[in-house]
Amino acid sequence: MAGADAGGSLRFGDGTAGLDVMESAPRYNTAIEDDIVRAIGLPTATKRVLDVGAGKGEFSRRLRDRGYAVTCVEVSPDHVAELRASGFEVHASIEDVPSGAAFDAAILVNVLEHIEQDATALRAIAEQLRPGGRLFVWVPAFEVLYSDHDYGLGHFRRYRRETLERVVRIAGFRIVDSGYRDSLGWAAALAWRLRPRRGEATEPSASSVALYDRLLFPVSSAVDRVAHPVIGKNVIVTAERP
Repeated sequence: MAGADAGGSLRFGDGTAGLDVMESAPRYNTAIEDDIVRAIGLPTATKRVLDVGAGKGEFSRRLRDRGYAVTCVEVSPDHVAELRASGFEVHASIEDVPSGAAFDAAILVNVLEHIEQDATALRAIAEQLRPGGRLFVWVPAFEVLYSDHDYGLGHFRRYRRETLERVVRIAGFRIVDSGYRDSLGWAAALAWRLRPRRGEATEPSASSVALYDRLLFPVSSAVDRVAHPVIGKNVIVTAERP
């Protein structure tokens, strides 16, 4: 989850801070899972998915449970050990994935914002996909929301819909679909961005995330049906390798 090094080797830095907090948001994670499945198609035992920046394996496990064959890219040694103990094939970088693997899909969930050379990373991922293979990207949206929380997590940027589409196209993909997610979360993130700073933690607590997930996220998801073209805390793109 970091950019290419000085020698040009594409490796992902450890951007896994905050994963424990997001375990307190099962509705949010299920919404992402549902978006992934819609993007990459119905589950089959033969459909091969590359989970780039797999972290602790939240979505790798969910996809495997649905019938997908999942290979992980993850740099954190602790998470690599956990993923391997769970039976996943794991690589430390895109370069370490055997060439010619011809995956049916690749997913990046809250990963691309950690990569300085984002188009370079997506080109490397494209090389691992078969023609017609799908790409799914979920990232934080709107630079106006960039906060100390983003900085602490190692985010280089947040994206608008058009900027994410542009970098995906630059990497050689054809856009299939895009849109925003978590419309009420946009206001919550802005409130966090503008809050008075008194030396408190730079990220929301697990309890506050769980409360939002339980009470407000279902409402936000309903509002998304109307608001998804224009606003949300996150933005997604589904694309296809020609």
